[in-house]
Formats: sequence, C-alpha cells, structure tokens
Amino acid sequence: MSNDATTWVVGCDGSNGAEHAIDWCRANAPGRATRLHVVQAWHYPTLVAAAVAPIPDIDVEPVMAHPDPERLASGFGEIGIELTTAVHYGVTANVLLDASTDSGLLVLGTRGLGGFGRLVIGSVSHQCATHARVPVAVVPDAGVADRAVRRIVVGMDGSPGACAALRWAFAFAPSGVAIQVVGAWQPASWGESIDLYTQSDTYGKARVAFDSIVDEIESTSPSLRCERHFGGGHAADELLDAAAGADLIVVGERGHRGFKAALLGSTATEVLHRAELTTVIVPVPHDEQ
Repeated sequence: MSNDATTWVVGCDGSNGAEHAIDWCRANAPGRATRLHVVQAWHYPTLVAAAVAPIPDIDVEPVMAHPDPERLASGFGEIGIELTTAVHYGVTANVLLDASTDSGLLVLGTRGLGGFGRLVIGSVSHQCATHARVPVAVVPDAGVADRAVRRIVVGMDGSPGACAALRWAFAFAPSGVAIQVVGAWQPASWGESIDLYTQSDTYGKARVAFDSIVDEIESTSPSLRCERHFGGGHAADELLDAAAGADLIVVGERGHRGFKAALLGSTATEVLHRAELTTVIVPVPHDEQ
C-alpha cells in the first residue's frame, strides 16, 4: 500500500503496548495526519518453517490482532481520520519498516507480545528506531497515552540529527505547545573526538554555539518560540531531567559522539531505554548524512 507524509503507520500485535500506541495516535493524529495505517506481521511457526518437507498450501494468515477493528475504524472516522489495516507475512521489524517507508511517522509500543520482561523496550521497537528512514514514536505501555501533547523536550547537540529533531518538533507542535530545547556541555577528555562542544574551551563559547543553532532553526517558525536549557552534565541525564512532566521527548538518531557506522547514537539509545514518556527518534536527512 502506498503511503504519504499525511499517513501514520502503527504496529499492532494485540499487546498492551500496541493498544497504547493506538491511543496515542487517536489523541495526537488530528490536525497532523489524515490516515492511520495499522500493520500486523505474521509468519509460519518456527518448526513448520524449518521443516524439510514443503510447507502445505493452506491459508494460515491471521486476522488483524486488534480485538475490534471495525469499532477502531469507527472511532478514528469520528475524528476525521481514515483507518486502514493490513496483515503482512515477514519479520515484524522488516514489515513495519517497509510499510512506513513513505509515511509521516511510524508509531510503536515499547514492547510487544514477544518482548522480554527485563527490557524497557522490545527488540522490534529498537530495530525500527535504529533503521527507519522516517521519525519513529515509541509509546510506553504504562502511564497516560490518550492525552494530546502539550509540552515537548528536544535534545540539541548541533548535529544534523539533533537539528532535524528540532525542526520536526516545530512542525509537530501546534500553537500553544511548549517546546524546551536541551543542550549539555562536557569538557573533552584526552583522546576523545572533538565536536561542537568539546572543541570549545569554555562553557560560555559552547552556550553561544548552542544558542546560534537554536536561533537559526527557530527563525524558520516565527509563530513558535522555545525555552532553552543548557546544562553541564551528561546529555541523556540532562534530557531526562528536563523531560519530567513533559509529554514528548524528541532526539536525533545520531549525535556528534556517535560512530558513523552506528545509526542510533548512544544518547538516543539511552533516552529510548530510560524514558518513561513517548520518545520520537528523528533520522538524519539523506542529504546531510
């Protein structure tokens, strides 16, 4: 199915996490999306798929895991959003990545039915956040999910990913939504790569660089203004502390400290695993990689 920027794709497997993801879409899609495409993946049981004998030509494709898809569609129709569903064969992460290629947003629960209880987020959510070429919203399976976003916290380290994250937050936020941009400064240790902040020998110079970048992006959205916090601690700690009481935290997929081979930077990974609120991972634009 062909998607576009006004379509949000949400993964569904019947888990509480998936239900929370759908609730989050119901509260936040109006005015931002025109269609919600609910996608489920399936595959043959492991023992059948691994058998030497040919797989019988039988129809084993499951129906949509949501317990009441008709009622679900009616609920979204009432708020002016078309709802479509699809069940595809394949590895769950690959199915969701393929389905969301040209969408505006991929929305997932933190952990589906196959997740291990010891993990804060499931492997599917992490794989999608790492490899998706569209923004990915990961909705926690605890707390309030059916509330419209009113306060957004964005991580800013000056990297292309962070700048993309702030631009996305400005585009997502309607009038009245508070945006707080958070930066962190740490002196470079011996042997550490030099970047926007560690190359500055004073906190003041780093703060000027931070403000300059935020000013430039803020100028493209004259109707919106953001609060700013520039701390002297660990980046993930500064972000999570600032996010207390917020509804959404937005980070770029890779900051200046990330290895080029790692699509998801260490700060984004840490925030994704530690955050107790919906987290959006924004990819680096193709022309800036």
